[in-house]
Amino acid sequence: MEMRAAQGARLLTEASMNDNVYEECGKSAAAEPITKRASREEGAQKSLVIVPTKRGRTIGRTNFSGGGDMKNNMVTLKDIAERTGLSINTISRALRNKDDISEVTKKRVRAVAREMGYMHNALASSLRQGQTDTIAVIVGDISNPFFSWHVGEIERYARGCGYITYMINTEEDEALELRAIRNSLQRKVDGIIIAPSQHSIGNLLYLQENNVPFVLLSRRFRDVSMPYVIQDDRRGGYLATKHLIENGHREILAVHGPLYISSAQERLQGYEDALAEYGIRRNPDLIRGVSAIPGNCKNVANAIAGGEIPCTGAVVFNDVIALEIWYLLKKLGVRVPEDCSIVGFDNIYARFSTPYQLTSVGITANLASSTVDMLVRLIRRRKGESADIETEKVLDVKLVQGESSGRLPGGS
Repeated sequence: MEMRAAQGARLLTEASMNDNVYEECGKSAAAEPITKRASREEGAQKSLVIVPTKRGRTIGRTNFSGGGDMKNNMVTLKDIAERTGLSINTISRALRNKDDISEVTKKRVRAVAREMGYMHNALASSLRQGQTDTIAVIVGDISNPFFSWHVGEIERYARGCGYITYMINTEEDEALELRAIRNSLQRKVDGIIIAPSQHSIGNLLYLQENNVPFVLLSRRFRDVSMPYVIQDDRRGGYLATKHLIENGHREILAVHGPLYISSAQERLQGYEDALAEYGIRRNPDLIRGVSAIPGNCKNVANAIAGGEIPCTGAVVFNDVIALEIWYLLKKLGVRVPEDCSIVGFDNIYARFSTPYQLTSVGITANLASSTVDMLVRLIRRRKGESADIETEKVLDVKLVQGESSGRLPGGS
């Protein structure tokens, strides 16, 4: 059951990213339009629906199997004009509250529009004006609380700026990321916030060529000029390692994410900076890579528990992976922090009441508001408005002490 649910969820995700998904997904019922599914159901049963009509909102029975076009039942400006005897232009201007239309006429038009069940076509109106007031947010792993928390914050802040957000999850997959970008461009979004998968820069160059404002979230390409907002990853790696060193640890494991991801590179650099500052030799055996997606840390945990990795502390790529290693070590009989201290990155669990508080590095400013603010300024500049924009922003970080790290017994 869980597997079928997961497959269904994936189909729906793909459907949101590709207009031709019904052809790609074959005959899967989960992916077919309701109208097609209903036509195949035994007896072609009818459903009770509310259908807006030219004579008002009418509740009636509609047979979906007939393939009728529900758009034909939508009330148009022409319908309201015929009812009121006014011109289509007058109806349009009255509904848009234009000053050259009298209040009496506006009230009359609005009353008739409500009576007839008229719904304003915001998309068509927005496209005529050259803007849709929408922003796409593309992230690699929405199950990671770091992304889910910040996407929620982005949505709230963007809403306050007058924008609706669409979220697309790419599973850190480059092909899915390209489809997400193309889908967003097809929807004529005003701007895009993206945490790139960073397998290559091709997708971002494609986005740049389409001249749609975008901001990189939490990741960057150092050799190409693109707007970004990130946390100071290198300093974060340094602070995490320094914390363990100052608590007597010398054999410190670095568990990094894929090194094509900028944050993984820079956090590892910070780890190496701290070792060098304290005169500790860099040991390649104490540097291990894991996937950016959780669930692949068993080998690392087993190596720590079995003594293959002789460490007393670990600096881990992010909080989700750090908690996974903590859990696995506990199952293997390794005590945290008595036998092995752990420091994560993102400080996401400080916002929640959890049984165990992780020592972690977190940002000191609001990542979401900084990112939305930069994107909105870029959108306004594209419209011709003058805007002072800082397009490369690095937010400061700090270490927050939790229960997963402590002084090494007998350490200096």
